[in-house]
Amino acid sequence: MSAASSSDAPEATAATVTSGATAVVVARGASSVLRRTLRSVLSQTVLPATVIVADVQHEPADQSLVRGLDVPAGVSLILTSAARARNFGAAARTVLRDTADQVNSSSWIWLLHEDSAPLPDALAHLLQAVEGNETVGIAGAKQVVWGGPDRLIEVGYTTSPAGRRLTGVEPGEIDQGQHDGREDVLAVGLAGALVRLSVWQQLRGTDNVLGPFRDGLDLCLRIRRSGWRVIVVPTAAVEHAQLSLHGVTEPTEITTSTADRSFGPRLRSWLYVRTVMAPNILWALLPVWYVLCSLPRALWRITVKQPGQALDEIFAPWWLITKFHRILLARHLGARSARIPRRSLRPLFATSRDIAAADRDQRLARAATRARLRRGDELQWAVRLAFARRRRTALAAVILGLGALTFLAHWPQLRAVFRGEVLVGGALLPASGSWSSWWQAIASGWNTQDLGAAAPVDPLIAALAPAMVLTGGDMAAAVALLLGLSILLAGLGAWFASGALTESLAVRMWAVVLWVSVPSYFLSVAHGRLGAVLVHATLPWFALALAHAVGLVSRRSYDTSGAEDGADPASRPAPQRTSLVSVGAAGLFLALLAAAAPVLLVPLCVVVGIAGFLARRRGSSGRGGWWLIPLPAIALLAPLLVRVVVTWSAGGWRMLIADPGGQVSWSKSPWWQQPLGVMSDVGLDGPAADLTWLLYAIPGAIVIGLALAGLLRQDGRGALARLGWVLAGIGFATAGMASNTVVSVDQTEPVTGWPGPGLSLATLALMLPAMTALSGLGTAARRYSLGWRQLSVVALAVVVTLPPMVQAVIAARTMPVTTEVAAQERNEVPAIAQQMQQSGRQARVLALSGTTDQVSYRLLRHDGVVLTQSSAVVAVDRLRTGDDNVAPVVGALIGSSGIGVMESLIELGIGAVLLDDATGPSAGLADRLDTATGLQRMTQGRHDVLWRVTTPQNEEYQVSWARIVDDPELALPAPDLAIDTTIPSASGTRTLHIAERAAPGWRATLNGQPLEQIERDNGLLGFAVGPQAGNLQVAYERSSKLPWLALQGGVFLVFALLALPVRRRAGGAR
Repeated sequence: MSAASSSDAPEATAATVTSGATAVVVARGASSVLRRTLRSVLSQTVLPATVIVADVQHEPADQSLVRGLDVPAGVSLILTSAARARNFGAAARTVLRDTADQVNSSSWIWLLHEDSAPLPDALAHLLQAVEGNETVGIAGAKQVVWGGPDRLIEVGYTTSPAGRRLTGVEPGEIDQGQHDGREDVLAVGLAGALVRLSVWQQLRGTDNVLGPFRDGLDLCLRIRRSGWRVIVVPTAAVEHAQLSLHGVTEPTEITTSTADRSFGPRLRSWLYVRTVMAPNILWALLPVWYVLCSLPRALWRITVKQPGQALDEIFAPWWLITKFHRILLARHLGARSARIPRRSLRPLFATSRDIAAADRDQRLARAATRARLRRGDELQWAVRLAFARRRRTALAAVILGLGALTFLAHWPQLRAVFRGEVLVGGALLPASGSWSSWWQAIASGWNTQDLGAAAPVDPLIAALAPAMVLTGGDMAAAVALLLGLSILLAGLGAWFASGALTESLAVRMWAVVLWVSVPSYFLSVAHGRLGAVLVHATLPWFALALAHAVGLVSRRSYDTSGAEDGADPASRPAPQRTSLVSVGAAGLFLALLAAAAPVLLVPLCVVVGIAGFLARRRGSSGRGGWWLIPLPAIALLAPLLVRVVVTWSAGGWRMLIADPGGQVSWSKSPWWQQPLGVMSDVGLDGPAADLTWLLYAIPGAIVIGLALAGLLRQDGRGALARLGWVLAGIGFATAGMASNTVVSVDQTEPVTGWPGPGLSLATLALMLPAMTALSGLGTAARRYSLGWRQLSVVALAVVVTLPPMVQAVIAARTMPVTTEVAAQERNEVPAIAQQMQQSGRQARVLALSGTTDQVSYRLLRHDGVVLTQSSAVVAVDRLRTGDDNVAPVVGALIGSSGIGVMESLIELGIGAVLLDDATGPSAGLADRLDTATGLQRMTQGRHDVLWRVTTPQNEEYQVSWARIVDDPELALPAPDLAIDTTIPSASGTRTLHIAERAAPGWRATLNGQPLEQIERDNGLLGFAVGPQAGNLQVAYERSSKLPWLALQGGVFLVFALLALPVRRRAGGAR
């Protein structure tokens, strides 16, 4: 400890020295704010006799903290170390104890932070307020902005029971004396507060756990309960920089968001104070309550776009539990010093009405500020209104045009929504069922195609959830709705996405026309490629969200001359912040795209990386978070990605390329036609096919030509054009890889991936340089008088707009002819066979087609293969035919009149054999089946014939999915492919046979005891069952089910809350 002598200081002529107060300044090392605070203290009109500077960073104290200060005569400046102090209160206690001889003569201690510079008359007003008033325990000062003493921070404050801090002062409010009437308050800030020394010593200062937040509240509450008054002196002002609140070391580093850095310590401090001050037994229940509330509060923080504070909401209650012993001690000390009950403080707390009024005032103030900033001058406002009217008119025209095109192309699909029809055809599998079927497919992990397989369902099923919400959980209607509204969704997406690049309404309308006319979209619809259709409808929305998420979209500027902006993004000012709403939306859109076309997962992640890199180079990445955009897609595809990695060497990488839905072969067009978007035949023959192909190629040729022209721009648009071509290269490479990779087999034909998603990505990327080539042409032409320039622009507009428009209309009109998708007219499986499938026995139907020389077959659990059975894993596994259990049985059934194969059919759980066409070349196959032993013809339709599988010994025998084969044979009910039944006792060990492929995830128990899974020669599932009677349970339960679902649900919940357009709360001391 050292003292600075005052003998060499100049005489203080205008100031008086009082021995009634001792100033304590706690410093965290030398800084500019500390020097100003000390000079302000030493410049008071009434000076404290002793000024103690506590250095909490050095031991011994750093002499540079007070070197060069002019200490007035009569003032003792003491520099001492408090390096072991954990907070402000502990440092003050330490130095007061070490300097007890100098301090005991004072009645008051004046507490000051290093960043709290008092105005010259602050101490004088404080001493005047407490003079002769023996009931005041602490007197606080009015806190004003550092460097702006005319702007208020607080004049005392109160809190709500839930911890909301209310000062009654708006941020940046001008001090006009409107709050000078305050006196008794609940609490005051310790910066500049005058505390009675005897009270400080009696209460042992502030709580050791607190600091730098809520320590003043805790001290004031204890002072109140000890019978003393807490007052604020509005005439005594202190400039407070609030460095601890903002987590900075200099006032120049403070921004509008730096206050969020201290949210965690502020929250922990409030939970601690609230628990310490809680009445009776409630204090012991509060930590548990806080833990229960932590998750909803964290989700709310995410909703209001404060994800960093969500973690603080989770961890703060657990921190509080670790301070249980400190809570007990604080309550004990508080009870010893208390003189009045807690309920006497209730009038000083804020009520719900006070909170509502404060929120209303803040909301109105922010709205007025936004309106003032948005409006600008009157001339610019008039231009904005005029442009908004033109934009609304153009958007209405776009919607009307898209609606008409939707009616032409997709009326059958829209009609199916209202009629409850099921759409099938091409690669589109029939969708049926409700939310229960959807959840079973998502969560089970067991695919029921053929003999079953441990494989995740295609992520496309999860992507149907938003549409199913609109259709009330009807999956078939959801599929029809997505197909029917795809043109409208795609066109609107193109309109809004193009608005991020250009403000020219003509260019935006051209972008809409081109995007809805590209042939890759119409061919995807015609072939029933639901995933590719969803990709085309979603890509523009993803591009728009990504542009906002990385900060590449700035505020629009308006030309007061009335001309539309030329839309040169390079000339626009870069935005300063990104949008967390856009980050959430981009993540969800990317998940939807990856679910609809897994082949796009890696390319789109590369696109996100490129966009983020460019944003960082421009300095427009703002708060960031864009690197989290791929997270929902990765979480959704995680089960598939794990399978891809595990089976990579065996061709598992093909699973990412396989198109969701049915695996059907398709005729590929020549390679040079694919960049134009024509990747397969157009579905017509003769001259009409040539004309339609020519019309299909026009949009692709136009966009490629304009994209090449965009490369010729020499300004900032040229860079955008080059970026567009880079992204287009990624799309073309994706399409080429997909169309040349075999992913499955359709009977005997190889099936390759569908290039539609890659071509849609390439087309969207090429529209970037194409729009840069068109943008600004109209504005440039207006600078000249009417002549060839204007005529050239008009001619160009006609050339690039009319052909795609005509092509879109023709493609829409011919869609009913070219498409393979139509409403299902009849059931593939007769009703009597469906009863076998849906009964408790869960028998399969073996569907045959072809001739005796070449026959194809399918094992059906439903009315055909349905969409919820679609799995890329199963599709790729068909390339490996070595484990096909059905082919030998079908060969024996057809080749030897079925003698001796009935037992094999029963083992496979086949209860019926269906021949889809028993006429013509298939008549011989029907004759073979008629003579097969154990097959009994049941029904015959116009074409199909159905046989029931029996045994020669028992014509009434019914095949069951699960049965105990030992004598006597016992068929077991198995609804939803799970067994929960009671079996009788037997004389010996029995064997349970299940017509399902064996896999580790199958579990069986008898009376709660696990049963051993046995190996069967045919690779099917079996369990050894003991002789005892009891409850038998069999089900498939993958061990990773709960972690996967929790991970996916958590990620999607977070991103959905981020995507909600809820305004972000402003940071601050709350």
